[in-house]
Amino acid sequence: MLSVALMSNATMLQFVSHGARPAISYSALQAGVGTGLLGALAATFSVVPLLGAIPLGRMADRGHVISLIFAACFSQICAVLGLILWPTQLVVLLLGGVVLGLGHVCGVVAQQTLVARSPAHLLNRAFSQYTFFGTLGQLAGPLLLSVSGQDTSADVVMVFALVGLGTLAVLASALALVVLLRREASDHPQPSIVQAPREAARPASSARRRLIASVVISTVMLAVVDVVTIYLPAWGVEHGVLAATVGLLLVSRAFGLLAGRVLVQPLLRLVSRAWLQVLSAIVAGLATAAIAWPAPVLFAFAVLFSSGVAIGICQPVSMIYVSATAPPNAVSTWLSIRLSGNSAGMLFGPPLAGLLAFALGPAGVIAGTSLCAALISGAAATAFRAESMEGTG
Repeated sequence: MLSVALMSNATMLQFVSHGARPAISYSALQAGVGTGLLGALAATFSVVPLLGAIPLGRMADRGHVISLIFAACFSQICAVLGLILWPTQLVVLLLGGVVLGLGHVCGVVAQQTLVARSPAHLLNRAFSQYTFFGTLGQLAGPLLLSVSGQDTSADVVMVFALVGLGTLAVLASALALVVLLRREASDHPQPSIVQAPREAARPASSARRRLIASVVISTVMLAVVDVVTIYLPAWGVEHGVLAATVGLLLVSRAFGLLAGRVLVQPLLRLVSRAWLQVLSAIVAGLATAAIAWPAPVLFAFAVLFSSGVAIGICQPVSMIYVSATAPPNAVSTWLSIRLSGNSAGMLFGPPLAGLLAFALGPAGVIAGTSLCAALISGAAATAFRAESMEGTG
């Protein structure tokens, strides 16, 4: 039951974020914000995760997981309520992004802490399951655009209202999770899902370089995901693509992410954790860049699905690698460093991409960001050169 509550909470947390953020982009476009400024608006989501992920990770390492779960619920409810009441006010869109980001990072830190403290021999499966259920939320969120948009715009009030129902589900799953955590903690001094014992970690001096490389790869992949999420609505407007179709394009990427999660465990039997990160990141960058190719919309579906598969492999493997490599008493801290790196990519990537938008347009922004991500991932691979291409890492 504890695992069910955790996976439900992960699904609904992602549903709220991935449902609200594309709608914020449409709200901004309707309010007259240019495509070049969309990146700056979207970056507000990453301000708190960038600055607060590491302190929040240290809180989790000190045992304050339940507090983070409640903080996530409260923040998301406040953000979505403001967006429902004032959906086209630029100040509210800015503040909504900030508070939504706060709720997201609190929830993710708490969830990843619980998953990372699974027994070492179950780590691959635990993170695969966690990311699989999180991806279900990423898949369902953009579907809200498909049920609300009848032209190149979208009924953002309807989207935000439906996302608001999602926040109630986040609260319900969080309450169930907290009750079960406290019950198991009282029944068993060291419950399986929250216990921390693992074999001694590799010395920090030999692991730090590989940990940083894994964080870098994760960062550039999240930048690609974020740029696509932000600029695909603008790409749709530019090409006359219905908002419902844009929602389905994001859903196709989410299906790819889901497929990638399923492939993680089989691929880890063939390729090490380190090198699977690198290879999947390069493939993801190259596949996403193909969006700039002048082709029918069906081609865009294939591109986003393919890149979703590769990113769906890369992200959980990065979590597993960091959890297995970090010192046992600092797993949450290193996972939060990874989240902080992701947030840095999400904070600085979209505004920098926005500078390109003035000259290259939405498709050029997505392609340019993706190619840069592939190159950076290839360069980060030098940190893993001593590790074998075979085995489990």
